[in-house]
Amino acid sequence: MVNEISVGPGFILTVGIGIFLIACSILSSSAGSIDNRRLKAAFAGLRRRSSGVWIGTLFTAIIQSSASTVILVIGFVNAGVMSLGMAATVIYGANIGTTATAQIVALGVTSGFAPLFSVVTCVAGLALLVVQKDIHRAIAGVSVGVGMMFSGIHLISISIREFSEYIVPFISGMNFVMLIVLGIIITAVVQSSSVTTSLVITAMTCGLIKLGQGIYVALGSNIGSCLVVLLAGMNGSLNARRASLIHFFFNVTGVLAFIVIDAAFFGSISGMFEYIPGAFGLAMFHTAFKVATTSLVYPFTDLLIHVVTKLTPYREENVKPHFHFIDVLMLKNPPIAVQQLKSEVINMSEIAISNFKTSVEIIRNMDFSEVAQFMKNEDELNCLNRDISRFLVKLNKTDLSKRDRMYVSSVYHTVIDLERVGDYAENIVEYAQGMRARDYKFPDFVGDEIIGVRDLVCDLYDKVMRAYSKMDKSDLREAFDIEEKINVVTSNMKSSHVQRLDDGSCVFSASVEYLLLASDMERVADHFMNVGKAAKQKS
Repeated sequence: MVNEISVGPGFILTVGIGIFLIACSILSSSAGSIDNRRLKAAFAGLRRRSSGVWIGTLFTAIIQSSASTVILVIGFVNAGVMSLGMAATVIYGANIGTTATAQIVALGVTSGFAPLFSVVTCVAGLALLVVQKDIHRAIAGVSVGVGMMFSGIHLISISIREFSEYIVPFISGMNFVMLIVLGIIITAVVQSSSVTTSLVITAMTCGLIKLGQGIYVALGSNIGSCLVVLLAGMNGSLNARRASLIHFFFNVTGVLAFIVIDAAFFGSISGMFEYIPGAFGLAMFHTAFKVATTSLVYPFTDLLIHVVTKLTPYREENVKPHFHFIDVLMLKNPPIAVQQLKSEVINMSEIAISNFKTSVEIIRNMDFSEVAQFMKNEDELNCLNRDISRFLVKLNKTDLSKRDRMYVSSVYHTVIDLERVGDYAENIVEYAQGMRARDYKFPDFVGDEIIGVRDLVCDLYDKVMRAYSKMDKSDLREAFDIEEKINVVTSNMKSSHVQRLDDGSCVFSASVEYLLLASDMERVADHFMNVGKAAKQKS
């Protein structure tokens, strides 16, 4: 005889919430991995603040994650390609775009299509086991996410009815302040305002709470989500802290403004949404609330930036070596983290080639005016090598596509190569310092030879990094040709100089430094070429 296992409504509710949270994560990750290059390029090319609102709204509606949008914006601000004021308007848009989730939930609880979407989930899940191309896997992942979201909503709606005898009197005894606090608490516990809104919409559909009550719980969920982001942002970079404060003040301002205005008009503002049928009343309120808050806060963006800047001042610790494009918060959305990682590596390469050029100028002209900046760059290369490696370890533990995992594996070696370029540049500066101590200097014809090799190395770098950023194999082939030329030129430099020393046609006191310099310049080219080879392997 088979014993029946009784499953209580609490268990079903927990499972439903879990499925919904997993669905949101899968949907955000899969949508973020689809090639949205035009939208992401639009982020970097923003010039008007009003455009920031639209781009933030559209991008967030697509990837279903305001957190991912905020994370992407933080990367742009860190890199200096987007002002904090522009970032604020994108965050406003992200808040509007995230209300698309409430619309989806409202559709789910009223459509009755949950069984159909369960079938979609199964089919898409099977497709994930078969398809190989990243774009196909991303589309299948989006389908799985949407299907699981509706399945989670269905389980929540089934179970929540069982709690009517507890929910109705509990909610009925609360005033608007207590309802807001309830929304904050639920969101803080489940770490998702989308789950809180989904629970409220489902409870409304089941007749457990009224629209007016649901509105205030939803308002509380907005503040609760800000607290979660605020706590996470405080452990991030300076710009992460400022962005999280912008997000916090935006939502708190909106909630306070709504309470005051709705009270002034005796509840007629919230009452307007009573005429919208079913769960869509709360969903439409949520969208209207975000749009109205944006309209209210937008004119005061400069004041908001001033406030958050005062609260998070620029101190000395903020100018120490740090990431320019990536942030630990990006680990929540691996596809975006990988994209920003690539930008961070390219930035590191620019620091490396800059130091190489500076070192050559120092030893050629014995001009040490740039040594302080050189050493600052060298410290940054060392820190980036260490910190990127640590970031890679964490990133490797996330759910990456096959292509992204291959890229992340190659970055381990790439950052070491770039750090070694910095080390050889430092060697060159040390040679120059030794020559200065002995009052030696290279003759003019030697300086011309050095400049010739430097130019070849710079050409090699340009070709390699173009291949790295655009996966252009033609540039990589040209880089191989330049590397061969550098090998020939530096070999001739060393052999010719030894010949000059043997026959006595040229004697100068920095011969050892000259030979070491030629070898180091050749090794710099080798390390840049290794970066190009890594690009070839992952293309």
